[in-house]
Amino acid sequence: MVKTLDVNATYDPAKRSFNWLKLKKDYLESAAGDSLDLVVVGADYGVGRRTGTYGAFLLACWNEDLECLQTVCKVGTGFSDENLKLFHEALNPLEIDNAPANLKYKSKNIDTWISPKIVWEIMAADLSLSPTYMAAMGEVEPDKGIALRFPRFIRVRTDKQPE
Repeated sequence: MVKTLDVNATYDPAKRSFNWLKLKKDYLESAAGDSLDLVVVGADYGVGRRTGTYGAFLLACWNEDLECLQTVCKVGTGFSDENLKLFHEALNPLEIDNAPANLKYKSKNIDTWISPKIVWEIMAADLSLSPTYMAAMGEVEPDKGIALRFPRFIRVRTDKQPE
């Protein structure tokens, strides 16, 4: 918790104010230590304000030992409305009927598959064990992979390839 220096700054439970603020590690510049470069492999259609674009994206990491992509998280945070519009225009032609051949995933938890050609830089608060995502599956626990907690989009990596 961070408290203002104001002498009369009181803490009021269940009430938002600038007197007391919770400082979470994902608010810090180096949340999980470093950013990750991940490949877009799927998308969910947007709803509400995001109707007509994609609302969230399924991301995967490249496993060099197995020479395949492995799902690691969905991200729907860090995008401006303009980003979402541009990404829909760029990714829509990359929609495919089936999962990419080199993608390891547990179940289809996405509206549409995307051909793995686009790399994004992602920041996260932490890593967690996940029964849903396949990154490092079996390395820590037999039926669990690694997932990103609270991932958010940073930027497009035009200088990187999916592999």
